[in-house]
Amino acid sequence: MDNIQLLYVANTVSGKAAASTQTLQFLIRVANLGYGKTVEVHWAGEDGVWRRVLADYCASAGDGSEYWRAEVAFPRQARAELPGDIHFVARLEHEGCEYWDNNDGCLDYFCAAGSGGRMTGVMPVVPLNPMQGLGPAQRNVPLKFAVNAALAAEKVTVHWTLDDWRHVHKTSCRLQSGKRSATHGGYAGLHPVQLWSANLKVEGAFRLQYSICCESGEQTLWDNNAGRNYRLSRAPLKVLILNLHCYQEDDQDRKFWQIAKAVDELQADVVCLQEVAEHWNDGRGDWAPIPPISSTVA
Repeated sequence: MDNIQLLYVANTVSGKAAASTQTLQFLIRVANLGYGKTVEVHWAGEDGVWRRVLADYCASAGDGSEYWRAEVAFPRQARAELPGDIHFVARLEHEGCEYWDNNDGCLDYFCAAGSGGRMTGVMPVVPLNPMQGLGPAQRNVPLKFAVNAALAAEKVTVHWTLDDWRHVHKTSCRLQSGKRSATHGGYAGLHPVQLWSANLKVEGAFRLQYSICCESGEQTLWDNNAGRNYRLSRAPLKVLILNLHCYQEDDQDRKFWQIAKAVDELQADVVCLQEVAEHWNDGRGDWAPIPPISSTVA
């Protein structure tokens, strides 16, 4: 893949004319070049002024790339116009090098106001809310997918498991928007989409794996995250064990502060500390040897 690829954009306008709100959403896939990346979208509305919005990391993909998402909303204000139609490009910066996705130089991407979601066609199915893990109290997993309308998907099903595929569940997705029949066309590198959603009830399960099946009258298409399936998991139990040796050390206050800082940053669930208040021999640490155990044989 290229180092940066736009996957999906949505330009939605909601509300009444006098109090409407416009929201811009972007989903981008970038190569995992290392830490310290900057991912952003440069865009201009109908006023012709170019602006930028930073993207946030969402999750890793099965092929080692990463999903990043950016969003910006504009509520209607007095004497303020909404952006309307937008032109935009995506940019990745890493260690002084720049990488761009500008629709192959074809006058940048363009998305009209109120046109809803559009995709570039890089992937036939795009997960719109990619997640890295399950929250501690999370019992349901809402999923949303954009499917290229040209596939004319008639049914989309999530196949999922909580026990490494020993038992398989199937949940049918609901078509939120987009026609079931093929919709051809697109503009400025973007294609119309169908939006499908599902909600998986995982209750207290520790790990979830799933893949997506799209069926039309002519074909069946699978998206299994580059052969690795989509995976979500709760954070594993973290146990910290530390021998403090507190009163046998110099500069105790600084070391106590370091220990407290480490416990906080590691977010350990269980902390086991030894020699918390050991003060043998006035802190000199030169313990007397333990005498041997004698026994008397009658």
